[in-house]
Amino acid sequence: MINMNNLIRNLHKIHLYPNLTLFLRYNNLIKSMDIRLISLGGNCMSLLRKLVNKIMDADDLKKPIILQDRTEVSTLIKELELLKSSSHIDINKTLVEEHLKLAHIGLSGEKNVMYELRHSFIPMIILHDIEISIEDYHAQYDFIIITPQFIFVLEVKKFMGNIVVSESGDFTRVVKKGTRTVFREGVYSPLRQAKRQRDILNMFLREHNLINKIEIISGVTFANERNEIDMTHAPEEVKSMICRIDNLVPLLEKEQKKFSDRNVLPAYLYKTANFLVANQTRKPFSSERYMLKAATNIPVELPVKKTVINNDLVEQKLRAFRKKLANEKGYKAFHIFSDATLHELLLHRPTNKEELIKIKGFGNQKVNEFGDQLLSIINN
Repeated sequence: MINMNNLIRNLHKIHLYPNLTLFLRYNNLIKSMDIRLISLGGNCMSLLRKLVNKIMDADDLKKPIILQDRTEVSTLIKELELLKSSSHIDINKTLVEEHLKLAHIGLSGEKNVMYELRHSFIPMIILHDIEISIEDYHAQYDFIIITPQFIFVLEVKKFMGNIVVSESGDFTRVVKKGTRTVFREGVYSPLRQAKRQRDILNMFLREHNLINKIEIISGVTFANERNEIDMTHAPEEVKSMICRIDNLVPLLEKEQKKFSDRNVLPAYLYKTANFLVANQTRKPFSSERYMLKAATNIPVELPVKKTVINNDLVEQKLRAFRKKLANEKGYKAFHIFSDATLHELLLHRPTNKEELIKIKGFGNQKVNEFGDQLLSIINN
């Protein structure tokens, strides 16, 4: 049965009702659809009829609806598995296995998030693993959550260790053994990443005239339930948009209350969600980065003697340096830098600290601590 009070509230929320002299007569509506509109001009009445029809015909949204779920299918994992099983002699199997391990860890975290969302009872449309492009921008989204009150861009992270957020909003990953800190590194802010994705989505939706007035917000959840997140000194904005996985649903409920005065019709939510799914732009998988000879095929403007450096010799020196430094600090070798990072160093051959900090696994702390020694090994 259609509730006239709900109809009036919906009209009020789209700012039409306060400006109209509206009398609705509810008399056996289901059978006769008898709606009498009095004191309305012709154009306004026509517009109101269209709005009434949309409200009546809209798809219902009373629980979580999963429109795209890729937690059981990962193109990246499939491609990496193929490379791992390949007999091609030029494939860097160590790098493949490292990235395959990380991909499985990431996917397991996203499965945990999907479980929380699926059982949240919050009216929303869930899109998992969406990629969109606009102009020169491209973004991959772990989750886009579309509710009648807001659109939520959710970035999922599954780190080992604890997370500390400084007063300036910088993130540091800390690994402890008992009460002793055995590893500490700065990590790129996942909140900045989520905000960038939010801005690209905002541009994309407005370019296609989809839900121009709904709020788009972003947040980060850490999917490792053992993570401790220290935000004692973090800015308030950061505190409000970051949570562990067990606090994800309360975060969404809090945002619902914050935007409770907004209510976009389900028909428009479905239209937006279906458009995003239908207009994805997926980047093709590139196996080039996993080829051992890839570094020799990259054109560089360097002295000739630099181009003939033996990769094996440099790798041996980097491994020896890593082992020596780890022994001095009492760390495991991979705490200094992982094999995946080592191969990135060999592939990109950074020549200065600005290039070194762009290598995955390096933050300001590591670059300042032993960056000069690494650059000397790589370039001499």
